[in-house]
Amino acid sequence: MLSLNQIRFLGEMSVFAALFATLGFLFLADRVDIIPVSNLFDSSVTTIEDTVSVRSVVVPLFVLFLLISGAGLVQTPVKQSQLTIDDDRYETITWIERYSERNPRPPGGDYVFSGWGRNRVDNYFVNGQSRSYQYAQDNYLPFISSTDPRTWYGRLSSNGVEFIITRDLDAEFPDHSMHTRLHEHWGTASIDMRGLGHYRAIYASSGVDTRSTLSSKV
Repeated sequence: MLSLNQIRFLGEMSVFAALFATLGFLFLADRVDIIPVSNLFDSSVTTIEDTVSVRSVVVPLFVLFLLISGAGLVQTPVKQSQLTIDDDRYETITWIERYSERNPRPPGGDYVFSGWGRNRVDNYFVNGQSRSYQYAQDNYLPFISSTDPRTWYGRLSSNGVEFIITRDLDAEFPDHSMHTRLHEHWGTASIDMRGLGHYRAIYASSGVDTRSTLSSKV
């Protein structure tokens, strides 16, 4: 609904947005003493030359405009990079999508459990349910930091979690943490640890680091 409203009223709202942006720019110019905005609405002042020279206004205004627009130019590629899905992630989520189609689950039983920053995208591809990342935001970090796989298996199963996605992280995790056991050891047993019987590794991305994204089936 929000997207429909944005599309429907984008043209009409752009006029008002431009008006308020212009007023905001003028008042900012007034705050930094480039141009006295109050005089623009004073009937006793006939022209801008009555207060300040044109040259002393135009150049500072242009510099102020460059500073404001420059900040937007810097932020645009940053925001775009935050929204971009890397190749490893795309390979993984499309593979899970195909897997889910071949192995259908009841509605609500194919949730993708992943870091909240990409959780909505992951679930959009797999099950079309991308309205919220709240569950992932509240539980993903505690899960990968936990050393209690049995308790978490019960929690995830009761909430319809079918897939878990892990990836390389800069943070250090203990050897017995879920992140290390799933991502580094793929849930298998080692000399001092039992295997994760309730978790099964089903896919690893084909990037330079094949463990960069691992999907485990609960």
